[in-house]
Amino acid sequence: MKQDEGTLSDSRRTAFEKMLAASYSNPVWERAKNKYDRVRRSRKQELIRSSLPAEAKKLVGEIESLRAELEPLEGKLRAAGFELYRDQKIEILDSAERFAEGIEKRLDQELGTSEEAVTKPFEDARAQILFVATAEEARKIVEPLLRFEVTVS
Repeated sequence: MKQDEGTLSDSRRTAFEKMLAASYSNPVWERAKNKYDRVRRSRKQELIRSSLPAEAKKLVGEIESLRAELEPLEGKLRAAGFELYRDQKIEILDSAERFAEGIEKRLDQELGTSEEAVTKPFEDARAQILFVATAEEARKIVEPLLRFEVTVS
């Protein structure tokens, strides 16, 4: 029995469904999750820096200025064959828990949670793919996931 070219075969439907599987170990979901995580980390640093109390903002500026003075010394250390690592992230300590909660709440409002922004669209697509009749319908479901973007609202 020959199937119409536009009709989605059970094997192709299963392949699409597996691509969106709940295990989330597939490359499409991982790419989307990694993109979301990068945007969230970056936006978190932007929010922290812009929301710092004046005194903390001043201290960060002073520390960054001192670090700029260290760069020539670090260059000499590298030339000697060594490197001292440090990142530029600002971490929120437990003593500033309310500040941290405010930042996380704002991130959730702007980006959505990982569950809302990444997991739910994949779960919805996975459910939808089981009921499509044509490859074109399946493409319309899968294509946005392949071009996944994180938007800040």
